[in-house]
Amino acid sequence: MANALHETMHSEHVQWHSDISLWRDDIVAWQKEAAKALHDLKKAETALQEHVQRLDKQELALREREQLLRKHEHALANYEQGGPIGGGEDILRSVSDHQASATQHPQQRTEHERLKKHHHTLMARVNLLLKAIAEPA
Repeated sequence: MANALHETMHSEHVQWHSDISLWRDDIVAWQKEAAKALHDLKKAETALQEHVQRLDKQELALREREQLLRKHEHALANYEQGGPIGGGEDILRSVSDHQASATQHPQQRTEHERLKKHHHTLMARVNLLLKAIAEPA
């Protein structure tokens, strides 16, 4: 009976050593993957910072566009009240500027929608990553 018990224990020890060896191999592979992921996260952080810079640049461009529109609207109102068109512009230049704006506006709308889609996709993926990281092992 003692021999059977010892053989069983020995057999279990052999199996456990085998399991531990496999698990160690897993850990080594996972450590390499995690190290690569940390490196990739640094690149992702840089990309996210660049995205924030693009958002800031776009916001500034929108502010400038708004100022031009206000200036043009003010000039038109002044002209309609019998005054000069404003800023030394003549009516033909004002019309030309307006036509250029009318051409640019749909392009700006398309660009904004592209940026919006990219932003929402990016934020969704970041949130999924953060949730996965926060889950207990």
